[in-house]
Amino acid sequence: MRGAAEYVLNGLMCGCIQMSVEASRGHRELADRFCFENGEVLDRADHEEARLNIFHLIGLIDRAIEAGRAVEQGERQPLPG
Repeated sequence: MRGAAEYVLNGLMCGCIQMSVEASRGHRELADRFCFENGEVLDRADHEEARLNIFHLIGLIDRAIEAGRAVEQGERQPLPG
Protein backbone atom coordinates (compact mmCIF):
# COMPACT_ATOMS: atom_id res chain seq x y z
CA MET A 1 0.00 0.00 0.00
CA ARG A 2 2.95 2.33 0.72
CA GLY A 3 4.22 1.79 -2.83
CA ALA A 4 0.79 2.59 -4.26
CA ALA A 5 0.65 5.81 -2.25
CA GLU A 6 4.07 6.85 -3.57
CA TYR A 7 2.94 6.08 -7.12
CA VAL A 8 -0.15 8.27 -6.62
CA LEU A 9 2.00 11.04 -5.14
CA ASN A 10 4.23 10.98 -8.23
CA GLY A 11 1.14 11.26 -10.43
CA LEU A 12 -0.15 14.20 -8.43
CA MET A 13 3.20 16.00 -8.69
CA CYS A 14 3.93 15.29 -12.38
CA GLY A 15 2.41 18.47 -13.80
CA CYS A 16 0.30 16.66 -16.42
CA ILE A 17 -3.37 17.56 -15.94
CA GLN A 18 -4.73 14.22 -17.14
CA MET A 19 -2.27 12.27 -14.99
CA SER A 20 -3.07 14.47 -11.98
CA VAL A 21 -6.81 13.91 -12.40
CA GLU A 22 -6.31 10.13 -12.54
CA ALA A 23 -3.89 10.24 -9.61
CA SER A 24 -6.39 12.26 -7.58
CA ARG A 25 -9.05 9.62 -8.20
CA GLY A 26 -6.57 6.90 -7.27
CA HIS A 27 -5.63 8.82 -4.10
CA ARG A 28 -9.24 8.93 -2.91
CA GLU A 29 -9.77 5.24 -3.71
CA LEU A 30 -6.56 4.27 -1.91
CA ALA A 31 -7.51 6.37 1.13
CA ASP A 32 -10.95 4.75 1.21
CA ARG A 33 -9.46 1.26 0.97
CA PHE A 34 -6.85 1.90 3.65
CA CYS A 35 -9.40 3.41 6.03
CA PHE A 36 -11.86 0.57 5.39
CA GLU A 37 -9.18 -2.01 6.17
CA ASN A 38 -8.06 -0.12 9.29
CA GLY A 39 -11.39 1.34 10.38
CA GLU A 40 -11.18 -0.12 13.88
CA VAL A 41 -8.25 2.18 14.74
CA LEU A 42 -9.02 5.25 12.60
CA ASP A 43 -11.68 7.84 13.11
CA ARG A 44 -13.73 9.72 10.51
CA ALA A 45 -11.49 12.79 10.74
CA ASP A 46 -8.44 10.71 9.77
CA HIS A 47 -10.37 9.24 6.86
CA GLU A 48 -11.45 12.65 5.60
CA GLU A 49 -7.95 14.11 5.97
CA ALA A 50 -6.42 11.07 4.23
CA ARG A 51 -8.75 11.65 1.26
CA LEU A 52 -7.72 15.31 1.05
CA ASN A 53 -4.02 15.06 1.85
CA ILE A 54 -1.77 12.39 0.34
CA PHE A 55 0.93 13.14 2.92
CA HIS A 56 -1.52 12.42 5.75
CA LEU A 57 -2.42 9.13 4.07
CA ILE A 58 1.25 8.19 3.73
CA GLY A 59 1.78 9.05 7.41
CA LEU A 60 -1.11 6.79 8.42
CA ILE A 61 0.27 3.98 6.27
CA ASP A 62 3.71 4.38 7.84
CA ARG A 63 2.21 4.26 11.34
CA ALA A 64 0.25 1.13 10.44
CA ILE A 65 3.44 -0.51 9.15
CA GLU A 66 5.28 0.36 12.37
CA ALA A 67 2.39 -0.88 14.50
CA GLY A 68 2.36 -4.14 12.55
CA ARG A 69 6.09 -4.58 13.08
CA ALA A 70 5.69 -3.94 16.80
CA VAL A 71 2.96 -6.59 17.01
CA GLU A 72 5.19 -9.06 15.18
CA GLN A 73 7.94 -8.39 17.72
CA GLY A 74 5.55 -8.97 20.61
CA GLU A 75 5.04 -5.32 21.47
CA ARG A 76 1.68 -3.65 21.45
CA GLN A 77 1.46 -0.12 20.06
CA PRO A 78 -1.74 1.68 19.09
CA LEU A 79 -1.91 3.00 15.52
CA PRO A 80 -3.04 6.57 16.25
CA GLY A 81 -0.07 8.81 16.84
